[in-house]
Amino acid sequence: MTNPSDFVRIERTHLKSVREKLTAAVVQTSRGNPSYVPFYIAIADYMEASMGRLHDQDTKLGETIRKKAEDVVEAENRLQNLKHRLAGSQACLRELLEARDVLQHEGVAALGKFETAGEAYSNYITTKMGHQGPISDLAASLLTPEDWEHMANVTDAAIQREAELYERVSETIPEGLDLPGV
Repeated sequence: MTNPSDFVRIERTHLKSVREKLTAAVVQTSRGNPSYVPFYIAIADYMEASMGRLHDQDTKLGETIRKKAEDVVEAENRLQNLKHRLAGSQACLRELLEARDVLQHEGVAALGKFETAGEAYSNYITTKMGHQGPISDLAASLLTPEDWEHMANVTDAAIQREAELYERVSETIPEGLDLPGV
């Protein structure tokens, strides 16, 4: 099995790459090109799995910080912000996954709906999520390598699933999609 911290780093790099591909695609729009259907489905499948893992990791992070914090009130204040951002992320992800499900059933006719949901999701992630100093600082001061390993929940199955989903995104990139810097 891969070193958990190495896998998490790869996973987060892939997650950013997939989100950047989504952003580029929804900005350029599919213009009804049917090759975007499997691409968008692959992106949503990747996001569902990866963000599910990330959400679980952040939930465990909150639980672990609550157990270890000396100043419980200060820790809870910092964690409430994380909880609020995670709830927003989950809501946007649900909309993206609902749009994926419609896309799977309706095909090309649902591309616009997916692109609207994809744009909203991408915008939320880039403006509301990412490195958060107060939580990161608290985690760095309280958590042990064993805590991080527990939160990462890296298994051979998780590694294989992530690789397969990421490969499917890469294999379905529509011809002509401009991916600057991605």
